[in-house]
Amino acid sequence: MNRFPSPLAARIHGLVAHWREIPAARKVQRATLAQWIAQRLHCAQAAQVVIICAHNARHSHMEQLGLAVGALWYELQGLKVCSGGT
Repeated sequence: MNRFPSPLAARIHGLVAHWREIPAARKVQRATLAQWIAQRLHCAQAAQVVIICAHNARHSHMEQLGLAVGALWYELQGLKVCSGGT
């Protein structure tokens, strides 16, 4: 967690604190992905995730960034994130 400059770290802390505001259905989707990633990493296997958005490539790029920053924040080793969109 100490890799981030103070302003960015403060922003990430704020986002983590607002987890409860995410709709329940979206939390279920995210939890499913998180469990899969955790299982892969627990077995010392790489977890490779491709984020796809069929309507706007910018959305997949932002989600890729969010997942990659989260992996760094929580110090997850072996997570590879890519994006693709149309």
